[in-house]
Amino acid sequence: MFTRELLGLFPRKRIRAVDGMAVTAEVWEEAHEYHRLLSRFHALLQHGAGIVAGLEVIAGEPADSTVYVLPGVAVDPIGQIIVIPEPRTYDLGPTGGTFYLVATYHESRPQGEGSRIQEDAPLYVRSQYTLEAVAELPATPHVELARIRRRETGAPIVNATDPDHPRAGEIDLRFRRSIGAPQTPILAVGVVTLRGAEGTRHGEGMAAVAAALRQTGVAQAWVDRGLTLSSDLARYDALYVVGSAALQFSQDEMKALYAYWQQGGTIIYESCRRNYSQGNPPADTIVNELL
Repeated sequence: MFTRELLGLFPRKRIRAVDGMAVTAEVWEEAHEYHRLLSRFHALLQHGAGIVAGLEVIAGEPADSTVYVLPGVAVDPIGQIIVIPEPRTYDLGPTGGTFYLVATYHESRPQGEGSRIQEDAPLYVRSQYTLEAVAELPATPHVELARIRRRETGAPIVNATDPDHPRAGEIDLRFRRSIGAPQTPILAVGVVTLRGAEGTRHGEGMAAVAAALRQTGVAQAWVDRGLTLSSDLARYDALYVVGSAALQFSQDEMKALYAYWQQGGTIIYESCRRNYSQGNPPADTIVNELL
């Protein structure tokens, strides 16, 4: 959410260089500050504030007062990027009550690099972060990683048995805000129609399943219809094999299915019952024997 204070940070002017202009340290800093501020507003406008990736909070084993924060990236409410490059431990100590584990961005003081620093050598400002467990969420920019409610002083901290309903002493991750594009898997599904089944009908059914997966964000799933067991099956993550009438797999077809399965492919078999309302389709027996 953009506030008047945040909008006041937006740069409304930039330096226009001219020949002969003296590029002092102040001019250099002002020019680069313009781009830093634009980068922060881009992060907020495109993604918002929250956790981009990682930064999971997990309990120690055996459980005690320590939690672990895994590496990751977040954007704070004024667009500053918080990077935790390696796992961190945080000890909440023995105190009871409700705690908010937050990460905040800050920068180091300008410092030189190397053992021998020349007088005119550049100084460097390093991006840093702070992890802190506080009793109240701070008014300053921060990103919440987890909440922990302790009823008893010194009680061990554990992972939530039911993440949707964490209890006292369990890590509560419900109020983390996740941003950024989710990395959903891309799946290819091949429809193999055997004797007695309607290829178009079953292909449309699997296409509808794939569309539902895309709409819900579970996976980018796509369907190819009209395959045979002599097709190139290796390029599919799953096969949907459907038939209804009596059928018999040839030795080559059996080898193709077995090779696909051995390589980690998923096979879904269905015996179509459209024309067999009074009994089981003959393909039932064949599929059961195959399995």
